[in-house]
Amino acid sequence: MTKMRGLLAYFVSLAVFAAFNMAGAAVHYNNNRVLFEAQTVTYRVLWGQSGVIYAYLFLPIALAAWVAMAVKVEHDDRNLQRMAGYAALCRHVLLGKLLAIAVMAVIGTVIYWVAMAVTGLMLGFGLNGELGTTLLAALSGALGAAAVMTVLLYVAMRARSFVTPVAVGGAGSMVGLVLVLVARPLALFWPFCLPGNLMFVRSAGQVCLAEAVGNVAMALLWMAAAIAVLVAHLRRREF
Repeated sequence: MTKMRGLLAYFVSLAVFAAFNMAGAAVHYNNNRVLFEAQTVTYRVLWGQSGVIYAYLFLPIALAAWVAMAVKVEHDDRNLQRMAGYAALCRHVLLGKLLAIAVMAVIGTVIYWVAMAVTGLMLGFGLNGELGTTLLAALSGALGAAAVMTVLLYVAMRARSFVTPVAVGGAGSMVGLVLVLVARPLALFWPFCLPGNLMFVRSAGQVCLAEAVGNVAMALLWMAAAIAVLVAHLRRREF
């Protein structure tokens, strides 16, 4: 029951915040409709206009809350302590959590895309190639979201509390937003910037190959490092 309530809260909070952001983007589009129609851009305006706060600030915090909840349930039910050995911990805990992270990461970015698509259709955009472009950006952003969640999984496993990973997620996302706004080159190296970087919200969904390669490599590096230290933690059985 606790897990279901946590999942429901995760979905609802993402959907509500995405819809709220898209409402602001729709107002911006209507206020400048003549200009955007002359440039023949539609969905990408919505993607870029409302994406910075969602991808760089709200999404990492929501991801942190879900990871914290998922791990706290394991600790409260003493599932980790009941595992017979290191192999069981890796098979049932680590693999299971990583699979869940992959699903939650995709949901976190695709919900934003769905909100954008619905808003665009309500504005009369119709179906065009920008829907496909932004969907690819959403799916690539899921890799960045998974990287953040993997880092937070290690924090949650070590902290054994709900508050610590959420606090880390909140602080990390705020630092990331500052980096994006005032020191953008450094945002490549900060894990909490990766969802927004790989969603390409700063370029309104327009993918830059060189930037994509760098961010994908950094996301994979953060994930590998987090998994390595988490495996070492499970091997020591420090619960």
